[in-house]
Amino acid sequence: MLLKILTFIFSIYLLALIFLIIFQRNFLYFPTENNYLTSEKINNENLEFYITNDEGHKLKSWFYYNERNKFTILFFHGNAGQLENRIYKLNSFKDIGLNYLIFSYRGFNSSDGSPTEKGIYSDAESAYLWLLSKGIPENNIIFYGESLGTGVGVEMAINNDSAGLILESPFTSITELGKKKFPVFPISLILKDRFDNESKFPMLSTPFLIMHGEKDRIVPQDMSFRLIQIKEPSITYFPENDNHMMEFDENLKFKITQFIQQLK
Repeated sequence: MLLKILTFIFSIYLLALIFLIIFQRNFLYFPTENNYLTSEKINNENLEFYITNDEGHKLKSWFYYNERNKFTILFFHGNAGQLENRIYKLNSFKDIGLNYLIFSYRGFNSSDGSPTEKGIYSDAESAYLWLLSKGIPENNIIFYGESLGTGVGVEMAINNDSAGLILESPFTSITELGKKKFPVFPISLILKDRFDNESKFPMLSTPFLIMHGEKDRIVPQDMSFRLIQIKEPSITYFPENDNHMMEFDENLKFKITQFIQQLK
């Protein structure tokens, strides 16, 4: 009887494991989830267009540029939602004198293709090259990573020249987050997309700012503390009351402005 019970439990576990292996990216990427939409409208100077990546995928993109602004933010969004979810951040960049380019990863915002770690890195490179093609110097580009996008930002920063890097709610690795969410499964063995910030952090040479809210229940703030033990940032911002998507209030905008001033 005990053997039958154990066999049944093992069969269920094995089926769940196979399901997780096959559909794991459905637990990582949520293109249609829009938890942070607000009523705020994007500024009137925002240009909408499509960047074509090296595989021919068309990536919906927004661009704002004022020649009086020195720096341009290249924004890497998180694992959920659309460009519209970041309107309040983009308007804030404009308000504090920053240009920006934000683009949708493949499979997001009606962009064709399906997201993978390697594919998203390729999309980011395409956006970076687009900026360079418009005559924006490498040392005037600031990489900005939000949540999952911090993995993209770190990857870009260690492989490309830039003025600096801003990380909002960064994690050590998707592997570690996966272990927290699915502790009974061998995540280290089956995970396809790892976004391993922790192993790449020693290679960072650009100035960077880390921001992380204490009340983040998706990515523990402790992960940021571990990252800054590996490499010391130029500036940190750890507000007590912010959650995973941080409040773009005057305090946060001041920290970004302070960081920008150090780059000039």
